[in-house]
Amino acid sequence: MRQCAFAGVFFCLFTLILISSCPGAKAGPAFPQRVEVENFFNSLVGDWVGTYEEVTNGEKAETRYFRAVIKQPNPASCETVFEYYRFDRTSNSPVKVGASSIITCILPDGTGQSTTVGDGQVKVDDHTLQPEKHRITEVLRWSPGGGGLEGRGQGSINVSGVAMNLGKNGKILDYRSTCSQSDGILKMSRQFRIKFKVLCFSKSYNVKTDFVARPGRDLAGLTKSLESKAGPEKLSASSR
Repeated sequence: MRQCAFAGVFFCLFTLILISSCPGAKAGPAFPQRVEVENFFNSLVGDWVGTYEEVTNGEKAETRYFRAVIKQPNPASCETVFEYYRFDRTSNSPVKVGASSIITCILPDGTGQSTTVGDGQVKVDDHTLQPEKHRITEVLRWSPGGGGLEGRGQGSINVSGVAMNLGKNGKILDYRSTCSQSDGILKMSRQFRIKFKVLCFSKSYNVKTDFVARPGRDLAGLTKSLESKAGPEKLSASSR
């Protein structure tokens, strides 16, 4: 398995399936921290377009693009749908490579809880995609410095068709996330470690992703503008 085999496992090549409701989600008492979290999610409601960068074991992947639609059905929950794209230079347009949905349930103490259950495909070499299944649980809290959310979690991942069954019983460890919004710019990050172990053999992948977005729907305009600025260097890098 290549070093960068999982460079896109969470945001490029699969569709997440998450809990689709928040049992017992009610407005409830107005605890100060809860009000901050509810107001924060309310400020994000709408359409967003942007870019995300991903690094796996120190190797940077090709820049990808995303579109997000954020809704707040009630003060105690938030629903977000992401679509992920790469830029195809042949058609000179973005091509969809994945999607995800996130449901966040805000508890009376102001923390947010989410359980992610998903499946998709993982690139294990230059020509092979294999199916994967994973599960992540995360707790979100208002950051001590204010202005956004910080998350901590863990999970599991299973990848089929990998030599020595190395893709089975994988663990997602040290999962951390941030989300903030300032001056109309939305920033998110994800950092985690994937570990596989079979008998005495183990392999780990350190993954970090950074998202930057602005309000809007014109993904095609964004991709063409940024790709034209990238020039030949981007074309060379994307062909590696």
